[in-house]
Amino acid sequence: LGLGYENLSLSTRLGDTNVLALGPEDAPPAVFLPGGNALNPTCLKWFSPLAERHRIYAPDIVGQPGLSSQTRPSSKGDGHAFWMEDVLDGVGLHEPVPLVGISYGAGIAIRTMGLAPERVSRAALISPSGIATGPFLRILVEIGVPTLLYRLRPTEERLMRAAMPLYTEPGDPA
Repeated sequence: LGLGYENLSLSTRLGDTNVLALGPEDAPPAVFLPGGNALNPTCLKWFSPLAERHRIYAPDIVGQPGLSSQTRPSSKGDGHAFWMEDVLDGVGLHEPVPLVGISYGAGIAIRTMGLAPERVSRAALISPSGIATGPFLRILVEIGVPTLLYRLRPTEERLMRAAMPLYTEPGDPA
């Protein structure tokens, strides 16, 4: 990171969680949630200027790459939101705090706001994903196979078949 930081280890209901803490200890706190399958320091580096005026807590998301437990909560529930409550308690944040979430981390922030809105003062959601989940086989059949077919032999029709499940309204994706 090129910055001073602390490594904190917390116990949560989903196992041990590693948290990077940086910035002045007496500064207003903010919680940073990296993208899925991304290493926390890499994503955190993009937002490191925030550490000049905030105490940033950045947990390695459980079930994702990093130093936290590899226990992955069910995609059909609020497991990550309950985990976030444990993280907030573990670092001593009992008042509402701002969350900054990238991609999958933004999805966790949204779930946390739904489960415990009193714990979040505001949120910055960057390219949110993980908001809606679905059966893996269905995603594979509706998106994965058409995308693979398009990559093997690109045609306009195959492009449309691969892209349309990603849109909420019918129409031209171009």
